[in-house]
Amino acid sequence: MNPRPNRSLHSTRSGLRPARAGELNCWVRQISMVLGRGCITGLLLAWSTCSMAAPIDVLVLETVLADFAQRRDTMSPHEDGIVLVQQETATWTLETIGYFSLGRDNQKCAIPSELFQSLVLRNPSKESVKSLLRPSSKWRVMLEGEEKTRPRTYLDKTAKGEAIKTIAWLSKPAYSSKGDTAFVLFHFRWSIHGAIAQYLMQRTGADWKVSCSDLVFYP
Repeated sequence: MNPRPNRSLHSTRSGLRPARAGELNCWVRQISMVLGRGCITGLLLAWSTCSMAAPIDVLVLETVLADFAQRRDTMSPHEDGIVLVQQETATWTLETIGYFSLGRDNQKCAIPSELFQSLVLRNPSKESVKSLLRPSSKWRVMLEGEEKTRPRTYLDKTAKGEAIKTIAWLSKPAYSSKGDTAFVLFHFRWSIHGAIAQYLMQRTGADWKVSCSDLVFYP
């Protein structure tokens, strides 16, 4: 994928793997943030710096995918098709964010730097995406081996005859320190080329709403 956007168009003795043990330690360190704060705000603050998947991630990601599925500006030949989601999440570093020219002043959505930092902290390694999504008629996780049987050069149809809107590589959402803002960033295909979707979300009570979204296409 060309990073220049086209705006026009090991087990331990305890039985825990080191990464998982680190995640649990993160939760232990962050639990004090929940005490003395509003429950929802405190939990979101803890989740903003821990890589372990959180229950609220499902709601945030599904709100984003529901919006993305009904869009008609994704450059897909099948805008009404299904969104196929890769089986594993994507990882992010500050270097890759810079590589894709994200977080700059020329972006449609002004993304605070703390959200990019949270995105990196929450996505240090690949994980199964199945715990982040529930079944839907608008999206589903790709089947084992489905990527190899899909036409490599263009979005067409699945073996079952489903029209494909796109293939997406999701990541766990980022959260602001106040717990009132979420940020979702994911890759998707619009032909043989790739693009990135950016969604800024605002919490209203127990719900999340899209406050700004932007699609960046790469030739």
